[in-house]
Amino acid sequence: MILTLLRATRYDYLKKYSFQAIVPIALLKIDNTVRYGGKVTITTPAGTFRCDKIYLISPQNKCNLFYEQNDQRRLVRYQVEKSRIAIVLLKTTQ
Repeated sequence: MILTLLRATRYDYLKKYSFQAIVPIALLKIDNTVRYGGKVTITTPAGTFRCDKIYLISPQNKCNLFYEQNDQRRLVRYQVEKSRIAIVLLKTTQ
């Protein structure tokens, strides 16, 4: 759900904000900070994309999110820093 909300957010005028994620089943409140990292070009198996780089920072980890700059705003790459976890957009067929 957080990734969907971040996808819908405009970052060119909002540089940093904080929020709490609530996990009801575990009775947890997790403080998060979102920071805009600028415009970058990302290459994946699906092609090359102009993206907005977003940092999602929580006490447990820091994630780098790359959202496409066009109207689709697809998540092109998701990477957890200091980890081997990464998700990239693959080439799709129609």
